[in-house]
Amino acid sequence: MGADRSSAYPVMRAKALAEAAIVHSGVPYTIFRSGAVFGPGDALFSGLVRLMRMLPFVFLMPGEGKQLVQPIWVEDLAACLLMSLDNPSDLNQVHMIGGAEYLSLRQILKIIEDATGMRRMLVEMYPAAVRVMALWYEQTFHHFPLSLFWLDYLAADRTCPVDTIPRAYGLMPARLNQQSAYLKNVITLKTRRKQ
Repeated sequence: MGADRSSAYPVMRAKALAEAAIVHSGVPYTIFRSGAVFGPGDALFSGLVRLMRMLPFVFLMPGEGKQLVQPIWVEDLAACLLMSLDNPSDLNQVHMIGGAEYLSLRQILKIIEDATGMRRMLVEMYPAAVRVMALWYEQTFHHFPLSLFWLDYLAADRTCPVDTIPRAYGLMPARLNQQSAYLKNVITLKTRRKQ
């Protein structure tokens, strides 16, 4: 979600340009604009766990943490992709799909705290300040938990109607708190970038 040629965020513009190239290529396609995918090995939610482990007492949150995202369980996304392969009406279509709920960053962090047992004080910071800090960390540490892409992703609401998957595929998507047990097992990577 979020692909837009006029976006202020370079990755979102690049996604929109790539999507347009596919649509106009003449090659049959089905494009899924999905919410942030969660499950073992994911980038955003596991990255937040790693970041919380790096910052033992506080979590520096961009803004007020009110922007909404619509996390989708990896198995639900896979099921939609498989069903789409057998559905001729999905050919040459663009679908926006997301999970069963809208969650703010604050709510996501609470779910992570509950799943992992970690507790952090949330400290609101100007998004630009968080971005500068993240850029420095990303350049300093080889395995920084979150890329700048996710800061851009969390800067605006990334949602679609919550009934999209049930209507299109007859599937009731899982909620983040129902499938959050994997977050306890997220491994922290502490490799420093070679100078």
